[in-house]
Amino acid sequence: MQVAGVDGLIKDIGFSFLLPAIGFVMAVINIKYTRGSKNDALKLRLSLAFCLLLFAVSFCVLMIQDRAVLTALWRISPILYSAVYSCCGLLIIGGVAALAYWRLRPELWTSKVVGE
Repeated sequence: MQVAGVDGLIKDIGFSFLLPAIGFVMAVINIKYTRGSKNDALKLRLSLAFCLLLFAVSFCVLMIQDRAVLTALWRISPILYSAVYSCCGLLIIGGVAALAYWRLRPELWTSKVVGE
């Protein structure tokens, strides 16, 4: 079950997770060092939304760029490929939903008291 290009696919997946994480960590560090600002929570939410958008775009580009590898994996074992693809999709949707509930709720953006 060896497919050429899987190593590159794994590196691309790692990059699509690592780049938004690094960007979010840099934004959090920037927000923490600029104390006294009354818009810290808003900055955190905007940076998290930007990082989620960056993740979605990089993952879509990954699917287009490495479609030959994904097609080869599909031809080897469609059931395993579908199971892995479904699990990854559910984990991504669950993670984005958890982040949206945790930090991106619209009522937190419009309320006068932030942080409750």
